[in-house]
Amino acid sequence: MSTGTFLLWTSLFLAGGAFISSIIYHFTKDRNFRKYAIIATIGCVGTITMAYFLLTYHFIISNFDIHYVWNHSAKNFPWYLKISGTWAGQEGSFLLWAWLIAIPLGIQELIQYLKNKKYRQYHKDTEDTDDEPIAKMEDRTYDFTRTIVIGVLLVFIILLIVKDPFDAISNHFIDITQSDATIKPTDPRDIYPGGFGGNPMLRNFWMVIHPPLLFIGYAFITIPFAASLSYSITGDKKWTNVSLQWSRLAWLFLTLGICVGAGWAYIALGWGGYWGWDAVEVGSLVPWITLSAFLHTQLMNKRKKEYGIITPILGMVTFVLVIFATFITRSGFWKSVHAWSETEVGLILLVIMIVIVDISTIIIIRAYILRRRKRTPEESTRSIKKKWDSISMQATILIFTILTIITFIGLMFTMGGRDPKFYETRLAPFIILMLITMGVCLCWRYLGKENTTYIIAWTFLAGIACAMLLPKYLFPGEAEMFYFNYISTHHVIGFLTPFCLLAIFASVYKIIRLVNLKSIRITLKNTSPHIIHLGAAFLFIGYGVSQTMTYESSGRVKVGETLDIDEYTVKLMEIEIIEDTGDKLSQEYWDTWDVSLEIYEGDELIDKGEMNIVYSYYFKENRRTYSKVMSSDVYVKQMLLEDLYVSFNAVNDNEVEINVKTIPMMSALWAGMILFVVGITIRIIVDYFPTKKKHARKPDLKPVKKRSEPPPVKTNATEIENDYEKMLEEELKRFRS
Repeated sequence: MSTGTFLLWTSLFLAGGAFISSIIYHFTKDRNFRKYAIIATIGCVGTITMAYFLLTYHFIISNFDIHYVWNHSAKNFPWYLKISGTWAGQEGSFLLWAWLIAIPLGIQELIQYLKNKKYRQYHKDTEDTDDEPIAKMEDRTYDFTRTIVIGVLLVFIILLIVKDPFDAISNHFIDITQSDATIKPTDPRDIYPGGFGGNPMLRNFWMVIHPPLLFIGYAFITIPFAASLSYSITGDKKWTNVSLQWSRLAWLFLTLGICVGAGWAYIALGWGGYWGWDAVEVGSLVPWITLSAFLHTQLMNKRKKEYGIITPILGMVTFVLVIFATFITRSGFWKSVHAWSETEVGLILLVIMIVIVDISTIIIIRAYILRRRKRTPEESTRSIKKKWDSISMQATILIFTILTIITFIGLMFTMGGRDPKFYETRLAPFIILMLITMGVCLCWRYLGKENTTYIIAWTFLAGIACAMLLPKYLFPGEAEMFYFNYISTHHVIGFLTPFCLLAIFASVYKIIRLVNLKSIRITLKNTSPHIIHLGAAFLFIGYGVSQTMTYESSGRVKVGETLDIDEYTVKLMEIEIIEDTGDKLSQEYWDTWDVSLEIYEGDELIDKGEMNIVYSYYFKENRRTYSKVMSSDVYVKQMLLEDLYVSFNAVNDNEVEINVKTIPMMSALWAGMILFVVGITIRIIVDYFPTKKKHARKPDLKPVKKRSEPPPVKTNATEIENDYEKMLEEELKRFRS
């Protein structure tokens, strides 16, 4: 047994011990079992951490005695590609995921320890020996949270033992058919002594950034999911103290992962755009939508104690959808450029999802029944009034729910083969409703009901006018039909534009109104949500315009020839092969071509570009036959209002098939993504450093000096007159002197 495998088995033993001890503690209330659970949890965090860094070390030194390292790395790789190899395959990605679940668990254990230490320090001088202070110190909500998280971690460790990333290469000999038709087992290192290197499409610096961001987002959702179920069990009103910050961090990293993935697809992979509604792309988008709703309901629960049932449901659904996104990638059932063709792990993930849904549903239904029984008629009446007061929040949650259902149905019934218009036509009306809701929520408080109603009405009329005029005067060409046979994509974008502008205006107006010149911290805290809302408005308008108003031109161009689109001209300057490699097992090979371009606007040279194209081929009848483009760089000329986008579909010795697009409003889309990240980062930092509470000043125990009594008031006229004469005599003496 290798050291890495031993660490995994040790982690399994510790996680199992922590889980069993936690269960026993919840039934017996014996605090010794609680201590055992904490110690075992910390030990499990340590062993998982050591296992992950050990695998990373094997990649850095190119230890090809381990099959996983040989399969996803090569000796000539730069250091960053070696490190990214740790999560390039299924085994390593599960180890990364397990480690990222363990790290927040260890951090939260440290947070709880520091809180309890502060609690003990505060009460060390009290003579109270009851169990109540100890019960407060133990924090029942986090005890249940720990139990659930360690249970999830236990499942991942079992998956790691099934798919051992430290498995020796001697267990993976390759059968090679000899010339005499005999089969000979061959060491993989004899065929690729320098390492196989994995998929050529993943040999990219973006591979170092994109997958870890998604995995961090997925892993950080575990604690909010567990805390929401703990709230359903305990009813603790302060459960968001554990959950909320981890939810924000999960939203931040999941947003970063999706945005970086969009950037990678746009400028590096040559897939023709930043978003194609691919099955794996949609799979990561669905939990992002539910997590956004989960964040909203958590805030309302923390402030007003509302949404006590829907919040745990959203936490459970978000976590299950994260597992479902992984299931899409690894099951082999969905068609996707991201997906792996494995079914063994996919079936295990399916069972995990079913178990989580069943257990979570039972817990949430039990909590709902208990709260219904305890609710008084006065509380029911008060809750109805609260619902009417927060109708805008209910509309927001409803829209998020509808968006989730539409995208999920698209995934389930298309298996990745549905045209993007399937999603866009169904999501567009609810995006418009979301923009209207944003405008109403942001304007209502400061402009009043009447003014807000006027603004919405005028925006609606402006939308109708833009829908009629925009296609006719700005884009007279034919557009793809969006609804029926007379509403095109240009009509929809025209109607959407005024509502995006309203949301932008309302967000900026709210940010300006919330600026507090006396406190930077208060300003940042109050404006950060509206920075995110502003980002959403920019994102919607950027996506809508860029997806529907793109112009395209394509053709085969030889060296020295040009291709025109609008006022731009693309000229092919040079083609050459810079690398020729191959796969001896599958008899498939690939060329890496270098293509040089010049870009003209009118007659003026505005830029030059060089791109690489990886093109696979095979030999048929001793002739080289090209099959497909495996990866392709793209040329992007980014400008304020539009991008010039050049990609390649085929190549040979002196000819390239070029596809050229002008894509408008991409700057608005990237600005929206940046505002998302900036807004949530500000809120996380501000809430991480709360203002110090001013404690009541202790009473001064020193004896207070008695004030001297004032001289008695003289009421006798003779005494007053004598004093007056004495004063006059003193003044005369001073004057004479």
